[in-house]
Amino acid sequence: MHKRSRANTAGDTLLATPESLLRSIASITLEARNNLGTNPNLDPFALVLLDGCEDADLALYPDDSNHKASETYREHSFSKTHPQYIATATGYDLILLPNGNFHPTAPGAEFSRTSFTHHNFDSLEKDIKKGINYILGEIIKYWPCMDDEEVEKHRLSLVTGYSFYQEILRLHLQRFKNLELHGKHVSPLDHRAAGTFGFVKLWDIFEGGTRILGPERTALMDQILSMFFQLAQKHLADTAPAPSVAFSQVKAIPVEIRTAIEDSKTQRNEIAIAQYLGELAYRNAEWIGVPGDVTTTMRNKIVVESQEILELGLSSNAFKPEDIILVDGSWMRIKKPNNGQHRSVILWAKDHVNDTNPTEAKIFGAVIYNAHEETSFASEHTQERVQLEMRAMMHDIRTRENCKRGMMNYGTLVKSSLGMAVTNGLLNQPEIQVAKIHENAQARTIVKHQVQSSLRISIQTARPVIQACNFAFLQGFLPHFAKEQLAKATEAHLLNRYGVPNTQAFASYGYCAAMHTDRDDSVTVGWISARSHKVLDDESNFVYAEFKIILELDVNTHFIWNAPNDLHGTTMNRVFSKQPKSWKTFTRTLANADLAQWSRANVLTHNAVSSGLKSGGDQ
Repeated sequence: MHKRSRANTAGDTLLATPESLLRSIASITLEARNNLGTNPNLDPFALVLLDGCEDADLALYPDDSNHKASETYREHSFSKTHPQYIATATGYDLILLPNGNFHPTAPGAEFSRTSFTHHNFDSLEKDIKKGINYILGEIIKYWPCMDDEEVEKHRLSLVTGYSFYQEILRLHLQRFKNLELHGKHVSPLDHRAAGTFGFVKLWDIFEGGTRILGPERTALMDQILSMFFQLAQKHLADTAPAPSVAFSQVKAIPVEIRTAIEDSKTQRNEIAIAQYLGELAYRNAEWIGVPGDVTTTMRNKIVVESQEILELGLSSNAFKPEDIILVDGSWMRIKKPNNGQHRSVILWAKDHVNDTNPTEAKIFGAVIYNAHEETSFASEHTQERVQLEMRAMMHDIRTRENCKRGMMNYGTLVKSSLGMAVTNGLLNQPEIQVAKIHENAQARTIVKHQVQSSLRISIQTARPVIQACNFAFLQGFLPHFAKEQLAKATEAHLLNRYGVPNTQAFASYGYCAAMHTDRDDSVTVGWISARSHKVLDDESNFVYAEFKIILELDVNTHFIWNAPNDLHGTTMNRVFSKQPKSWKTFTRTLANADLAQWSRANVLTHNAVSSGLKSGGDQ
């Protein structure tokens, strides 16, 4: 077969000579950070499995060499489908709620819904506000311009108020707080040491004995970042404040600040829109109340949905008759839409058959079908991150060891590079594995090294934003679960650079699990990233065992379950009923990639929380 000399995937140019491929890590880093240009319109199964470069023909790489990173997603344009949403200047300090009526099954006005507390900035004392203004001026004055690494760090710090405070403002505040406490003796003429700027008071609010915590603390950080944008924009617009004690140190705004604000705006808007879409899913959700059922006999049982799969599994010795439960007419089935329409469902447990009063405490699960916008974070600029996640998922599944579980399971479940992990009680970050190269390496090995290095760097950069969007969506959809997760992550020092839970991520292929509960410390959010027509409706579906509910799954389905409280699992599939020990074989060839379902999930595990509490945030 003829091999073309040039192929492109994820923005990587692959030339078939060792000399042209052996590039420096700095070059790969620059490319990965500035162009995550995987074509967002490609089918997930068109992606080349990254660990298969040695056995994949170059012609199999998708030819997206003409694709531009700014190309819009053909399936939708958020600004056209949601004209009522207007992004704010900062992108997150105001979330506009969707308009329209709630679903007829939704609870009435008496339903009490969790809200995230917002800090009242106006309640701060005048000297504290003055100190904030002064520090913001100092940040502008000393904004880096030459050091590429520092420029990138400062740019990324502008995504959320938390990252801005932790990475930039906190160091300035600590310095001025110390000057205010001790500077009168060292520098009596320094007006910053006169105690009129409120540096000590502001430090006490964030770090001292009277510090504010949780969402209120985050809200104040967001407000300070908004002040930074406003101050910078005033100077950029030639309407700078008149010289004063607070503003006199700002002589000019470096052009790098303008660039940093614009570059970080995309991520801020992604996070804001993710929360908006969560609110929209909540407003449109169908509420289904079901009575609980005493089903303790289901624990450690495999649920099978059809007689055909049952017979396949028994003939291949995939399971024994006593290990399975065959679904019958007594089960409820939440069907996926066949018309491609968006559908969200909230499941709640009735106290008794006639219970008509849902509460947040009674919610045990939810699902969103055809969540194309939620999957892509709804930004026309960055749908390629969906493909980025898929590439990471495929790579992790093929190269990592299967997680050891305490019950029967088939297919594979692995730790993903999209989240934190725990190994031997220590927190760590799984990274994309990179092929080793040497001076005499063959061209294909160098291709493999280059692609994997670029993917690793891209994931490192995108991971915190992906987690922030996931959390923002949960915050908009089911805020009580989000608030519980944030509180636990804060307590265990498991916040990422953007101030959201640094969840543990898992990727799976063709996974089937017996009914079980998990030792987790939060709800789990799952996403079906790829499921072809070859996976039929009566296999690889989610089970809420206590309520005898089958949740049909499909590509771009997002679903939520409370793993520590509710018995759950995934139904058996045909692929592993026929060949229960051959999952690695199926994942290694492009021809078989679509025979089973690909999915990922993120959660705060009990092991991670325990490790975080022990380390005190030092790991």
